[in-house]
Amino acid sequence: FSPGVNRIKYFEDYLADRYGIQSHMCDFTCDVEEFKTPLKPGMQTFVKKWLDVSPGADSISLEEWLRERDPQGDLLLQMDIEGAEYRNILATSEGTLARFRVIVLEVHGLGKMLETPILREVIAPFFQKLARSFTTVHAHPNNCCGDFTVPDTDIRIPNFLELTFLRHDHFVSAPDPAALPHPLDVGRNVPRK
Repeated sequence: FSPGVNRIKYFEDYLADRYGIQSHMCDFTCDVEEFKTPLKPGMQTFVKKWLDVSPGADSISLEEWLRERDPQGDLLLQMDIEGAEYRNILATSEGTLARFRVIVLEVHGLGKMLETPILREVIAPFFQKLARSFTTVHAHPNNCCGDFTVPDTDIRIPNFLELTFLRHDHFVSAPDPAALPHPLDVGRNVPRK
């Protein structure tokens, strides 16, 4: 399930071609005719809707979307929805989230955690909810949009962070410490930054 494709579905194409994994995509900002690559029949679906907490004419909730597609087995969620990830994850039941073996998402606007009400009511509960069922297995600081410093520290946090989570029942600790930054991430940043 891939909300927020924005005309580009190379990841979903790779999953179909390499692993035979079907993808269901949604994004209200584009039309299927505008995609850089055409839908793969029988492997990919697209609905022109926002992923949002309340279903409507132009939106669909994650739970409703799963009910409509009726997928079997473990699922993968790839989400890049420009800040709406917070309300969508927070509104989705633990049972629905547990259907996903892997969640790949970009977290936006982390600088807002400096505002105590947003940290306490949105950002902290978002990460706490994910941490109950998932382990972070990859973190890529996206340098596209700057960073911020936690007051009274020298800790710098990017405004955007790309994260991959693995459900606890599939997590096995690696024997070696994590490579930070990971060699594959270095070339993915904006070079002039």
